[in-house]
Amino acid sequence: MWFGTQDGLNRYDGLNKLDQNTGRITQYKSDLRKPGGSLSSSYILSLHEDRSCRLWVGTRGGLTRVSVDATGKERFTKYRYDPTDDKSLSNDVVHCIYQDRSGILWFGTGGGGLCRFDDQNETFARITHDAARPDRLNDPFVFVLLEDLTGRFWVGTAADGLNLLDRQNGSVRHYRNDPANRFSLSNNRVLCMTETRSGDIWVGTAAGPTNWSGPRLPLKIFRLFSFTKLMVCPMRSFTAFWKMTQATFG
Repeated sequence: MWFGTQDGLNRYDGLNKLDQNTGRITQYKSDLRKPGGSLSSSYILSLHEDRSCRLWVGTRGGLTRVSVDATGKERFTKYRYDPTDDKSLSNDVVHCIYQDRSGILWFGTGGGGLCRFDDQNETFARITHDAARPDRLNDPFVFVLLEDLTGRFWVGTAADGLNLLDRQNGSVRHYRNDPANRFSLSNNRVLCMTETRSGDIWVGTAAGPTNWSGPRLPLKIFRLFSFTKLMVCPMRSFTAFWKMTQATFG
């Protein structure tokens, strides 16, 4: 089991990794003395294990892939933003990591938009914010990603709502909060998303949850609860919003 913190990555693997005398868990940090054997940064923002059992670690200082070789030794591969290489990671702040049904890995960054990883060539294709292109990503800060049951790809941003991304041509449809429209997104700061088995998409925002029902439009605000903070907890059998504070029921 992996735990990402602001002071490194922690691994608990039962009695193999837990020192019964000290109670310590094996910890991994950024270490300049070990350029090839440590994390990009000790400040962890996101974790994801892909279908090849590789662990991807998003940090405030780049992206790290952790894999295990034939001898059982952990290998660290680092990816960072390079201003001279347009196929590098678009920004070193990696807020979210997502693998879609086709196996493609996506990375939401803090200022560089969205990156699609080419596993064969170890390169990144960028989907960036362009103020001159209204059909493109509307915010370079990406917090959360979701592929729904129908194959649509949703991008939640830090300050400008939801983007529905066409992965074939990079075009985007935007959903934002409109104070004059009670059927709009509840807030433009999108913190988390999840989907029920019936296809309802729940969007957690800074102003509370929004529910979008199946293929029907427009977005429908769920007014029953009011939350000041919302997080999402995905599980194998179901997905639910979790850690709700200062809730108002009515």
